[in-house]
Amino acid sequence: MENGQPLYEIVQGNEEDYLGYGSQTGAPKKFLLEGDEVLLLPKPAASTGSIRFRYYAKPNLLTLTANCAKITSINSAGGTTTFNVNTDLTAVTNPLVIGAKIDLLSVVSPFLLWADDVPVTAVSSSQIECATSLVSDEAGNVLPQVNDYICPAGYANVPMIPFEFHPVLAKMIAKRQVSGMGDIAKRNMIAADLKELRTEAENMIKNRVESQPKVLRPHRSGILSAFNR
Repeated sequence: MENGQPLYEIVQGNEEDYLGYGSQTGAPKKFLLEGDEVLLLPKPAASTGSIRFRYYAKPNLLTLTANCAKITSINSAGGTTTFNVNTDLTAVTNPLVIGAKIDLLSVVSPFLLWADDVPVTAVSSSQIECATSLVSDEAGNVLPQVNDYICPAGYANVPMIPFEFHPVLAKMIAKRQVSGMGDIAKRNMIAADLKELRTEAENMIKNRVESQPKVLRPHRSGILSAFNR
């Protein structure tokens, strides 16, 4: 339930579903993607309600820390949150201006975004302001913390992956560089190191359990049988 309304899943359909539903109306059961639009099947009988989308977000592109600002303190009042920062983003190559959008990056692994595409309502050499509703949770608590970073929208100054994989990323870059130089011997040496680093990193983030988890064995003709093949 959410706001007194029941939640249910809408699954992705196909062209046959589109033809099958025809001009029917009712509570949507399936959806189709058409370009940049989502088509609901059947057509909703009412214009009320909402749809929640869940998807894997693409990590931000990397930029220099000089293009970002570390948060030193935070103040919220009257629907506006003011971030005091240690870098003057009005004096960088692409200066931050009112109306520009920012991303707020957590400084804790795996360096995810607290908020993205947040419009700036005011900016100075030491402060950046935005609407509190865009950087807070449902309870009104501001999510970014002191020492987190404010970055240009779409960019991050830290790779947005778990810290354990940063050495893996560095080794992958080194491998690409020596490959471009044509140094096959050094490339093979780095590839061997990379394989070992990747295995170690994957072992660090694997789920750890004290005993073997129970396995759900579906009925032969049950709905879960399709996922057991």
